[in-house]
Amino acid sequence: MKSAVAAVAMLWLSGVLESSLSPRLAIGYGSPDFPLIVLVCLGLFCDRRATTLLGFGAGLVQGAVAGANLTLYIATRSVAGFLLGWFNQLEVQGNLLVAGLVCFVVSLGAQLLLMFLGVYHGSLPPFLAGTLITAVYNGVIAMPVYALLNKLARSTR
Repeated sequence: MKSAVAAVAMLWLSGVLESSLSPRLAIGYGSPDFPLIVLVCLGLFCDRRATTLLGFGAGLVQGAVAGANLTLYIATRSVAGFLLGWFNQLEVQGNLLVAGLVCFVVSLGAQLLLMFLGVYHGSLPPFLAGTLITAVYNGVIAMPVYALLNKLARSTR
């Protein structure tokens, strides 16, 4: 129960950061996607069902903050969470580098899936550049977030 409350609190905080801090940290066409970072960092500690639920929550937060179609964000983030839970079954030893690489790959996948489902209707090169910048940004930010969560998880055991 504590972990569910902590996950909801982190998703809420990611929504606050997404709406207030993310636009200020933009580099070119890309900016950090805090709900997706929370999904990956928490998802590395969970099973497939929990990561899918985290993905649903991350999509709900992202769509609400963006003021866009919630269905597309919820669908893409839920699929990303499901696939992340599938990755967790491989029992890869988690560390900072793994967290950064997984966040990079999940960010790319979620954004490209969002593009193919029809959210983006503009020019393709700026969208792909923004997706790549966002994925790198998310991977870099995921490393200290994962380290903090890992430390907190060890201290509560």
